[in-house]
Amino acid sequence: MVSATDVTQFKSISVRCDADMIDELRAKYPALKKHVYFSERLWTLIVMDNTIADTLVMQWIDESYELAVKNLQRSRGQAWVSKKSYPLNRFATLA
Repeated sequence: MVSATDVTQFKSISVRCDADMIDELRAKYPALKKHVYFSERLWTLIVMDNTIADTLVMQWIDESYELAVKNLQRSRGQAWVSKKSYPLNRFATLA
C-alpha cells in the first residue's frame, strides 16, 4: 500500500515514511499524527489543515510510493532501481 484516504472528505491522508525520521518529522510538523490503524513506526497521518504546502504533501506521497516499491522488490529478491533522480530519504529532508 502506498497511501490511504477518504476521497469523499479528504480530511487526512496516510503515507508510509522513513522509520528513522518519523518522530523528528512529527515534532516539526504538528499536522503529522501517529497512525491509529497502521504501524505508527512506518506510517503517519497527514491532517489536511492547510499548514503543510500541497507540494510537500505530494512529495511525501511520492516518497511513500518509493518506499513501498523498494520494500516490495526487496521481498521478491529484486534489485531496487529508482526511476527518480532524488534520494530515497527525500521525505525527511524536504521543507
